[in-house]
Amino acid sequence: MTIIFDFNRTIYDPETDTAVPGALEALTHFAERGMTLHLVSRREGGRDDVLDTLGVRDFFASVAFVGDKGPVIQELVSGSSGTVYVVGDYLQSEIRAGNKAGAKTIWLKRGLFAGHAPTYGTDVPWATIKHMQELIEIIP
Repeated sequence: MTIIFDFNRTIYDPETDTAVPGALEALTHFAERGMTLHLVSRREGGRDDVLDTLGVRDFFASVAFVGDKGPVIQELVSGSSGTVYVVGDYLQSEIRAGNKAGAKTIWLKRGLFAGHAPTYGTDVPWATIKHMQELIEIIP
């Protein structure tokens, strides 16, 4: 089983400069269960350093900072066996890309993009959560 995570506002909260509540617990849980975890984030200055500051880099089999998340998510989904989940806070980015790639998408509906609604059918998530620890309940 594979889980692809967004970074900003999914793992890291830039407003508080800390981990999103429940993110470290969820990452620890899935890593201890032997799941393959990937991080795909928009390329912005300083994000690579924040991974080390939060102490989360070692949870991930791969880390990609890119201009467009879609192709990387597609490649990760295509190269994975079994169920692949994509977890993120932005419907029109990682949720859309995950759906187009055939993954099960989970929208973390909190923070800056919580008030957004799907624009297209590809923006509709498989599941919606409001707290990262809820992932532990919905991903077997």
